[in-house]
Amino acid sequence: MVGRRVPKHHSSQSGHGWNKLSVLTRFILNRAMRVTVKALTAPSLTDIRTRKIAFKSKKKNFLTKNIAGIKKARA
Repeated sequence: MVGRRVPKHHSSQSGHGWNKLSVLTRFILNRAMRVTVKALTAPSLTDIRTRKIAFKSKKKNFLTKNIAGIKKARA
């Protein structure tokens, strides 16, 4: 974080202004983080969705292939 302007004396008083400042900067940082996270997650979300679909189809294929074997095992 950029320069805390805290004088050596009256540190208890100067801490007050710094608190307000940090709250403001934190708010701005959170805002920026949220925006960047959204920007980053938007493509990856679709990626996850397609992956899920691919996984489902894989599972289906796996099941259809193995159903015969499972039925034989049960019989």
